[in-house]
Amino acid sequence: MIKNSRIAYLDNVCGLLIVHMIYTYHIAYACSMSGYICVEIANNLLFFFMAWFFFKGGMTFRKREAKDLCKTSAKRLLVPYACFCLLGIAIDFAFKYFSNSFTGILSFAKDETYVFLMTAIVWPTGASWFLLTLFLVRNLYNYLYGRIPIWLIALTFLMLSFLLTFANNAVPCYIGNIFHGMTLFCMGDLMRKTQFDKYVLFTSVCIFTFSLYFPSKIDFRDNSMMCGYFPMAVAYEIAGCIIVNNIFSRFFNKRIALLTYIGKNSMVFYLIHYPVMYVTIHCLSHVFNINDMKLMFMTTSLIVTASMIVADMVFRHDRLKFIVGG
Repeated sequence: MIKNSRIAYLDNVCGLLIVHMIYTYHIAYACSMSGYICVEIANNLLFFFMAWFFFKGGMTFRKREAKDLCKTSAKRLLVPYACFCLLGIAIDFAFKYFSNSFTGILSFAKDETYVFLMTAIVWPTGASWFLLTLFLVRNLYNYLYGRIPIWLIALTFLMLSFLLTFANNAVPCYIGNIFHGMTLFCMGDLMRKTQFDKYVLFTSVCIFTFSLYFPSKIDFRDNSMMCGYFPMAVAYEIAGCIIVNNIFSRFFNKRIALLTYIGKNSMVFYLIHYPVMYVTIHCLSHVFNINDMKLMFMTTSLIVTASMIVADMVFRHDRLKFIVGG
């Protein structure tokens, strides 16, 4: 997106959801802190955070030449995806090589290949799946746009995503999250203006309130149900996206220092936090034998924060920007 065309409130929502994802979702779950009241409240209110990024993609979509979109999207998404997959393989190899369970390079390669083919990730850089999915969703939607009514695209991919929740491990999980992502992308395009209608907002608030009493949640990455029912979960996601966009467009549609900065530079924070978190928790638990979850959470949070600050400075360099899609 051209810098001058950035929308302030979208950067602020992005910043908020990135912070939530890093600290009260990824790090909290990795440190077994999900049962704490503040973490539970954050996850119950912002469960739609992954859906929002696809919804927002639809809101800002504009039809482009297929070659141009593919080229720019590949630079922005596929290059960092490939770089961090390679980083993940290197981290995984190092950990397994120096452990007692290493069974040889061929066995390692076989295991990594299987995981990659089924999930499109390498575990130490697990958050990178989003980049590949968004690349495919953007380009597929760009191709279908104008050929098929948007509502029909959304309905078709919603049904396909729902059907794949029954496939369990028989089908690569990224197929389901691509279909799920397409559904949200379509809805973002369809509702880019109507979402700010007072009746749409009122309906969304009612639906979202219902989610607090009858929760239905989807693990976006592997397109599996965490609880409840799939159609309700998607409706809750869309309602959450509409509500947060309305709140921020009305009250926070201006630069908010740290939040805006994180939103504008979200790729660095998104990519860096996961491998640092993975390595830190591994070292704390296996090298330093720390079992105190609160201490592990605080230490990991501090190290991840410091690493993101350093990475943000490092990846400003012209020769390194490409690693994070710059």
